[in-house]
Amino acid sequence: MASAQKIRAIRPQAGTSDENESLIKKLREHRAQEFVFAVVGYAGSGTSFVAGKLSVLLEQLGRTPSTIKARNALDLYATVKGVPLPKDADTAVEKVILYQDLGDSLRRDSEENSAVAAYMVRKIRESRTSRAGGSSVFILDSLKHPAEVYLLRSVYGENFCLIGVGCRPDVRLTRLKRKLHLDHERDGPTLDSLMGRDAEDSEKKYGQHVDDTFHLSDFFVDNTVVDEDSRGYHLPDKLARLTDLLFAGKIDRPEKDERGLYYAHAASLRSSCLSRQVGAAILDDDGNLVAVGCNDVPRPTGGLYGPEDAQHDDRCFRERKVCSNTVEQRAVAKDLFERLEKSGFIPHDKSLEDFRRAIKGSRISALIEFSRSVHAEMDALVSCIRKGNALTAGAVLYSTTYPCHNCARHIVAAGIMRVVYLEPYAKSKAIDLHNDSIADNLPEAEANGKVAFAPYQGVSPRLFKRIFLKTGDLKNKETGELLGPKDIDGFRGALLSKSYLELENDVAKFLDDFENVNRNDEDQPA
Repeated sequence: MASAQKIRAIRPQAGTSDENESLIKKLREHRAQEFVFAVVGYAGSGTSFVAGKLSVLLEQLGRTPSTIKARNALDLYATVKGVPLPKDADTAVEKVILYQDLGDSLRRDSEENSAVAAYMVRKIRESRTSRAGGSSVFILDSLKHPAEVYLLRSVYGENFCLIGVGCRPDVRLTRLKRKLHLDHERDGPTLDSLMGRDAEDSEKKYGQHVDDTFHLSDFFVDNTVVDEDSRGYHLPDKLARLTDLLFAGKIDRPEKDERGLYYAHAASLRSSCLSRQVGAAILDDDGNLVAVGCNDVPRPTGGLYGPEDAQHDDRCFRERKVCSNTVEQRAVAKDLFERLEKSGFIPHDKSLEDFRRAIKGSRISALIEFSRSVHAEMDALVSCIRKGNALTAGAVLYSTTYPCHNCARHIVAAGIMRVVYLEPYAKSKAIDLHNDSIADNLPEAEANGKVAFAPYQGVSPRLFKRIFLKTGDLKNKETGELLGPKDIDGFRGALLSKSYLELENDVAKFLDDFENVNRNDEDQPA
């Protein structure tokens, strides 16, 4: 640590930080310049393609990207376990299945669902010791379990960014058939099994769970169009915007969809639902906020219960302390069990709890109509009526979760023609029931007059503040002129190479040096 005299002598560049913040500036010098990206996407979405494009962009920024593949980590585990390497399988399909089995085995045997990511963390550590310089960037291809995200965020903090790679289901299916040399009519069950197991292995907690991982992303891109000559090919531009937001000193502010979903996310935080927090927001054609909503219990005076209703607050966590929907689901299961038992369809040696275990994950658990909560989308729509806000042409509804079938029909009836959602919702039967009026995962221009339900693209709500908050000077304080990109601290990483205990020692050392200098000055003869 520099002496007190040297610390006081440090002066920031003109037009930037306050001159008296040199201690803070010295501490910030310990910010790690490394950065870790990871990609996540459903089978056939093209995560490796996106990782490759990102690597090229990072090289153009003067970074040193290194791609670490999950399959290489699984190859290492296969060697330790003493089993054949999946990459040596006879067919492409067998190779995929063996990798899925190996990932499950690693998570199960280690009793750690983040184990694949742990292998990749170790690879990063090994790579660091073999290369010079501190501006390395690592790209992890790809994640399959939410525990992997939690581990990487715990280790790398804000120097970690997860990219969600979206793609239309029909395009994913076509890619997989071509890649795996399958015919859908002949190999349909195999394809369905591969894609289903990849998305959500409901039978095993240690299985692949892309459904639960994807929505944890920091940034979302669509990889449906990969033809560089197509007008719909925007992937490089989207990735370039992300790298600019994270590394370059450029001014960029939220786009309309990013604002809309952020409003919805903010609204979701008001919800006290025991099952999940959901938020919705409606923006007009000009991007102005019309209404927001969340899922919670309605109050008799209109709107939803909240902290201001302390005297008459009947939200589920207050007095009832139970989820009414779960209670009713269990009551339906009990009624069904008793009827089947009475009719002789269930042996007398089987109990109600045996029956509950047998039907776990069945459509009974997908029943949603017994919830006391108004859904977020409905709350937003009803608030428009209550406040007299007309829905103009071009209004867009943003939701943190894909609308259920009940909300979907009301969205259609309200005249909203575009819905943007973040998280999938497997219980929704919106398309099954209303494919005559809803176009799922299609651009509005291709919806042919139907309501377009589209997955979100852009900066996620969790990254919103870190990306768009002004944290430094943008102009020269003396002249008022805009600072150049090189003079703006555009690096959004906040991970420090020192622990807080080491930083405490540095701060204490500064004070010790300062006090010693002052004592020496006092000891000098006048």
